[in-house]
Amino acid sequence: MNHLDRFYATIARRPVDRPCTWLGLPTEDAWPGLLSHFGVGSRRELILALDDDIFPVELPYHSPTSDAIYAAFDFAREGSRDLAHRTLTAPGFFAGQTDLASVDAFDWPDPALYIDPRLCREAVAEAPEGLAVLGVIWSAHFQDACAAFGMEHALMTAYDTPEFFRAVIDRITEFYLQANEIFYQATEGSLHAILIGNDFGSQTGLMVSPALIREFVMPGTRALIAQAKSHGLIVFHHSCGSIRPIIRDLIDAGADVIHPIQALAAGMEPAELKAEFGDDVAFCGGVDSQYLLVRGTAVEVGEKVLELRRVFPTGLIISPSHEAILPDIAPANVAALMNAAHRTWSGRTTMVSRFGDGRDWFFTHRFGLFVHWGLYALGQWHEQEQFRRPVPRDEYAAQIARFNPVRFDPEAWLDLVEEVGMSYVTFTTKHVDGFCMFDSAHTDYKITNTPYGQDVLAMLADACHRRGIPLCLYYSVADMHHPNYPNAGRSYELPEPAPGDEPDLERYLAYVEAQLRELLTNYGTIHGVWWDANVIGHEDPRFRELIRSLQPAAVINGRGFDGQWPAQESGDFNTPERDYDTSGEQLPAYTRPTEACQAVGMQSWGYRADEDYYSDAYLIRSIDKVMAKGGNYLLNVGPKADGTFPGEAVRMLRVIGQWYERVRESLEDVAPATELTANRDILLTRRAGTVYVHIHQPPRGDAVVLAPLRIKPRSAVLLNTGEPVAMALERLPGRRQDPEPCLRLCRLPVNQYPDTALVVKLEFDEGI
Repeated sequence: MNHLDRFYATIARRPVDRPCTWLGLPTEDAWPGLLSHFGVGSRRELILALDDDIFPVELPYHSPTSDAIYAAFDFAREGSRDLAHRTLTAPGFFAGQTDLASVDAFDWPDPALYIDPRLCREAVAEAPEGLAVLGVIWSAHFQDACAAFGMEHALMTAYDTPEFFRAVIDRITEFYLQANEIFYQATEGSLHAILIGNDFGSQTGLMVSPALIREFVMPGTRALIAQAKSHGLIVFHHSCGSIRPIIRDLIDAGADVIHPIQALAAGMEPAELKAEFGDDVAFCGGVDSQYLLVRGTAVEVGEKVLELRRVFPTGLIISPSHEAILPDIAPANVAALMNAAHRTWSGRTTMVSRFGDGRDWFFTHRFGLFVHWGLYALGQWHEQEQFRRPVPRDEYAAQIARFNPVRFDPEAWLDLVEEVGMSYVTFTTKHVDGFCMFDSAHTDYKITNTPYGQDVLAMLADACHRRGIPLCLYYSVADMHHPNYPNAGRSYELPEPAPGDEPDLERYLAYVEAQLRELLTNYGTIHGVWWDANVIGHEDPRFRELIRSLQPAAVINGRGFDGQWPAQESGDFNTPERDYDTSGEQLPAYTRPTEACQAVGMQSWGYRADEDYYSDAYLIRSIDKVMAKGGNYLLNVGPKADGTFPGEAVRMLRVIGQWYERVRESLEDVAPATELTANRDILLTRRAGTVYVHIHQPPRGDAVVLAPLRIKPRSAVLLNTGEPVAMALERLPGRRQDPEPCLRLCRLPVNQYPDTALVVKLEFDEGI
């Protein structure tokens, strides 16, 4: 789901992939600490870094007395009039008055003078594409009416001379209706929702009677909501405190979201609100900002969010219980809130942030084909043949006269990609041998100078674009052919420069930059750059900047010029290879965008005639493990010199594809959810009320225990076969230390299907 899909689904109480979240409105003095903690430079960057779903825009209002629309009226009769000292209790302009003529005598502000439509449009234009834009307009007509009199005078007037109180609150309401209309018309088509509000509640109950609210406040509330609805907007209604007695009134008035759940206030327990109102309205809030976010630990914050997720599988925008994030709230606890809302697992909670731009394709296209193809296919041994055997450079390069892949058919490749269920391709444009599989103007060592004479990358790119398949490009930094590359006997290099070479790093980097520009300019939309073999350890931001400028949707892996791989990986995503990198092995979910890469062959990535192939079961379980942890999987095939895939590789891909088709729903558009169980022999993924159990390693028995999960699902089905799975909610003798029952899946067909990864689909009626 994208941000908007998740937002609208939450409002409609439909299933979501993970909870919708809103950071809220940090105060001016809270922003520096938040920006520093998260290492970002602006509010916009923070919202993107947190992978938040909502971007708030406060209505721009600038008058001689106020720069905030919620303080538009200068009702004060004495004392300081600045916003910091404004109260509802001090006597206001209308205190003690009952003559209706005094209502007209007040200097009511004209919103048209103080709201600039251009500034409204500029404020909304700052919102990142794809987020739900929330206009914050407050329109607190009841609070302003209280300030117009002073709270005590206001309540006395409402009882003693109700027509006078009504005249004042109606004028205030009319001001907001005029102001909001300016905002709505200026931003037509750019807003998704608005927030209006009045504070009706204390921590123990309503500040005024429900009858008073219904008589004097609800008419204006209905008018404000109806106005917003006429512009097609979702309406959040804000009130702090204990407001349960009037929630039904707000629902009847048309509110779509009740904001916030202040769980410490009387009668505002999330489970009770869900039970009473959850079928009719969505909620926002729930994470206490008075004590928990201020004094609690990150673990405690995470546990609270998990509790909210169990109560509200959907229908709740998880957010602090007050929209104002104050500087006493620890930024680490803000991170913990978002982490637990987005992805949570036992031991630590970590959020894998989305990029918030065109690169987010990476999170929806999860399974890809890697292709290692070049001159080395002629040797039928290894893609690093020149380096590993080694082969003299001139002898190796002479093979260009024999390379003629006359059976290359990109459509056949992509037919197989789609049959297997893969959804993107990464192609080797230049490996460590320096041979270019594209038509470069900067070298003669290229595919178009072979007997074949055609640009295979152009053919593949055209086919990918026609079929809507994202294409990523592999490029090796190391180059055993280019005369300016500083070969010095490191991995993937010649032992020393060859006769006639002129090692010059800057000249070589200029060559890389020129080729990168060709690759990103001549082949249509490119979705990724897959660097490799930066054994010189050179860091250079110009390459990242060039990619960003030419192909903004392209993800960049961590093996290029942003860090010194393998000592460190930066870029946009990590690239654990085969089983060499075990750093994420014990994690129930990845902590950073990750794409694991693996080949069907055990010895080579390029074509090897006498290859040792992995077993089908090994690769299936590997794919299941990586993808269930939230990672992408890039599975490699090395084509033969004629351009066709080896027969055994095709057979393996089809077997994998048959498995993947059956379990695909458990791996795409889901979130890791292994935190729901203490069982570390399995992995869990989740989509709203559906949980998938991944038996990603050879099972030890025919049962899976999901302790401490104590909820029995409505159904359990083995996706591999479509057959029901037996289950029980019971206390187990082997868990004598745990007196509570737990969920057990039993009599799984592990012996009938020993060579695959079994996946069980659990569907729950109640929140988990």
